[in-house]
Amino acid sequence: MDQPDIQLDANRLVTFDGRVLEVFGGAVRRFHVALLTVTVSDPDKMGNRNLTLTQAGNDWALPADQSTFERLAPLLEALKDAGVTVRP
Repeated sequence: MDQPDIQLDANRLVTFDGRVLEVFGGAVRRFHVALLTVTVSDPDKMGNRNLTLTQAGNDWALPADQSTFERLAPLLEALKDAGVTVRP
């Protein structure tokens, strides 16, 4: 991934080193690619989506408006390239 850090908003930052996805803001969440599955919801009427990060049977939602989702697109590709299942 060309951009290892993605600033989602004033309070959230996502980083991915090729093995571990980290989401900072409030509580820090760490996800290892070997244990991670990502499910992307269809956009709602406003273009908002939820990315559900699932690891070891635990789900964590990452809400994203259209602009944020566009910034996350390279991250989703990098996760796929690392072997993570990304479900539409």
